[in-house]
Amino acid sequence: MGTKKPKGSPPSLPPNLFDTKPSNIEENADSWFEDISRWAVEIEHGTKEEPESEEDRQKPLYLLAAEELARAQQTTPEVILEQYADRLRQSSYPTPDCLTPDEVLTYSDSGIEPRPEHTEQCQACAALLSATNVSERRLGEFFNELRSRRAALQPEQGQPSSPWYQRATKRSFWRAVVASLILPVLVVAVLLNLHSEIPVTSIAVLPMKEDLSSSRNMSLGYLQTSGIVSQAKSSSPVPEDGTRVLGYEMKDVLGYGMADVLVSTLGTITQMRVISLDSSKDFASSDKSMSEIAQALKVDAVVQGVLQRDGDRLIVSTSLFDARTNKDLGTDRRERTLGDALSLRNQLVKAIVARAGVTLTADEATRLDQDVAEDPKALELYFDGRYRLSKRQPDLIEAAKVSFAEAIKISEGFGLAYVGLADCYNLSILRSIHGAKVEEARKAYEEAIKNAERAKSLDPTLAGANSAVALSKMWYEHDWKGAGEEFERARTKNPNHVPTRHWYGIYLGYLKRSSEAISELTRAIELNPRSSVILGALADVNYLAGDYEKAISQYQEALKLASERGENPTSLKINLATAYLHKRDFDKAIAEFKNFPEAKPSVAQAYALSGDKERARQILNDIERSGQAREYSSVAIAVAYGALGEKDQAFRYLLKEAFPKRDPGLLQLKVAPDFNPLRSDPRFNDLLRQMNFLESV
Repeated sequence: MGTKKPKGSPPSLPPNLFDTKPSNIEENADSWFEDISRWAVEIEHGTKEEPESEEDRQKPLYLLAAEELARAQQTTPEVILEQYADRLRQSSYPTPDCLTPDEVLTYSDSGIEPRPEHTEQCQACAALLSATNVSERRLGEFFNELRSRRAALQPEQGQPSSPWYQRATKRSFWRAVVASLILPVLVVAVLLNLHSEIPVTSIAVLPMKEDLSSSRNMSLGYLQTSGIVSQAKSSSPVPEDGTRVLGYEMKDVLGYGMADVLVSTLGTITQMRVISLDSSKDFASSDKSMSEIAQALKVDAVVQGVLQRDGDRLIVSTSLFDARTNKDLGTDRRERTLGDALSLRNQLVKAIVARAGVTLTADEATRLDQDVAEDPKALELYFDGRYRLSKRQPDLIEAAKVSFAEAIKISEGFGLAYVGLADCYNLSILRSIHGAKVEEARKAYEEAIKNAERAKSLDPTLAGANSAVALSKMWYEHDWKGAGEEFERARTKNPNHVPTRHWYGIYLGYLKRSSEAISELTRAIELNPRSSVILGALADVNYLAGDYEKAISQYQEALKLASERGENPTSLKINLATAYLHKRDFDKAIAEFKNFPEAKPSVAQAYALSGDKERARQILNDIERSGQAREYSSVAIAVAYGALGEKDQAFRYLLKEAFPKRDPGLLQLKVAPDFNPLRSDPRFNDLLRQMNFLESV
């Protein structure tokens, strides 16, 4: 080569040469790792020793590098090479121009020279072309490998007729080797730094543990008189405080609240997949290692946090554990006042993202640079509300409403508190329409919409606000177009927001967009793998799509999860029975329905579909004569009459009872097989129109 090597240490090499955006080369040029720099210096000065054995001397340099790194990491070269191959597959190689020799080098009679206009702009190529001193034999092996890779990815470049191939083979072997030098050096660089080079892209945050031994004034004054400790102990089957994750003692409220806002903000980072706290809390009192927890949650890394409260000051330490290499990627310690807890959250997110090796977008960086001050009392109340709401118990949801409302009284511009209050009212809508409490449902709807819209106006970045509006529009207004638009906005703002993924999947299922619904709910399960509710929703969609075998399997899996978590299995078991019913496994369906008094109309439907119409009619007559019809779902009674062929009675319940009460069973009107006996009747289309299904997208 015609250029001379510079003396001293070689230039720093950028860590992300395989990124598809060339701008990353300049952005990351100053952040190369120490061991790669040391390796380059050894090559530069010829101090790297030749292998002792003839066998090793015959090996390609990339394999020697893999063996060296494997010894350092106490693993095998095969694992290292497999990881490298994964990185290569993810990189869209060879997109960057600087990986194409024709773009980097020029050919002349005096030899192969780097193009000055390129090497002046690209620090990477300048370093690589000046800091390499490897035997021709090994470079030849690299050249052959490079040529075969190019033949696979760009076949015309691997053929003898291509100009690239002809120029490479016309000249002396060492010149062709130099022309292909960039990739092999990159291979070695990536291998030597593999554990640092591959970013952490999936993460679980464990609710923070309060350090009682060094904290003063840690009890939240409001919570001391709220009764949350006694309520939690008496009504929650979830294990109490563990060493790593969420417990259900009063002292955990602040730790849960900080983890909650941390997860929400991390979820807005487009390159990250962030696990829901609903799943991570399952490891309370667990003896599992961080690696085992990461494996169970299917993530690259786990964030642990410890916080101390000293008066009005918070001291938070977080560490990021990389389960792929069993290494701690560092600890970050921050201290702020309680009123600055949301600014502290932003600082923690920036530190976690930096240690994870993830590059923020300009908008993400700007958002995290903002200071967010909030009244400390309002924050305490907000954390309390989120803590209670997370348990999804009716009494605690009502208490959460009080906490969020009190927080808003103290701080009228607190957007997160409005979202929390909207979430509570949305759950009240569902409870009210299930209980045929029409006026309560209407009031809950008005409050949910009002608070969600207020949150949107205060903070347009809050995905939860859009999701809350979408739920209200779907459940109460039956505004399918408006709900879909709000769900889409929420997904864009926070792709990791589990409630949005969950309910959007259900929404798509109601609209008979089954493949989209399954995709959305599968993503929700990836984000919340321990949720029996979301797995049950996926089973619902498969049931509505007519795949009863798959639905039954998923209901059974969801029931197993619910049992492990101490959750009420009633809805899952009734839905399982419904899947059995339409699979025409009548005995199993009837046996399951009979376990639940509220499913009495479904027992009648099952008998009717099985051919025992006399017994079905007897059950429905009993319901009518006893005056207990209002205690059951009007839709369930209607479809039982439909199964009997008594359409007038069926539409009486649908049009006079179910629709005015906004019975949630009508949300499945477009797709559920329960309505099949009624679809040919003109009144059915009228009902579809009233439910706005004929105008839905």
